[in-house]
Amino acid sequence: MDALYLTAEQIRAARAILRMEQTALAAKAGVSVETIKRLEASNGKLSAQYGTLLSIMNALRFEGIEFIGADEEPIQGGPGVRMALDRNAALIQVAVEGVRSSLEAMLNLACRDNPKFFEQPVKDQVKVIKKLLDPLLQKVLSRELVKLDSKE
Repeated sequence: MDALYLTAEQIRAARAILRMEQTALAAKAGVSVETIKRLEASNGKLSAQYGTLLSIMNALRFEGIEFIGADEEPIQGGPGVRMALDRNAALIQVAVEGVRSSLEAMLNLACRDNPKFFEQPVKDQVKVIKKLLDPLLQKVLSRELVKLDSKE
């Protein structure tokens, strides 16, 4: 499930499952307690910066929460949360999401720096991406692995 579809009810339910205080979630997500309170006080799909929603979602994923979208199996009809059956898979998903977000940001920067980026031959695009991707992957994976290591 994408963070854009995160709901206030999912955050409240996830915290209840984990028996986690708002202050603890705020600290783990790197946002203010006021942000958590404001988001939880609303209903339905949240209106906030994508990065904020992703940070909250990933903090809860690190604790073992799995998010269920409104149209995902096995539940039809409404979004929800549950404890992940495979905790390692949930943690890997968070790391992969961090890499994906960083790669997306990197491509946006490449396009901003070179508006004709996608008009050049694919082999040239690949060279630029590889050049940017190697240090990015090291940095992002290192950051995500530190987070995983601190969970133990």
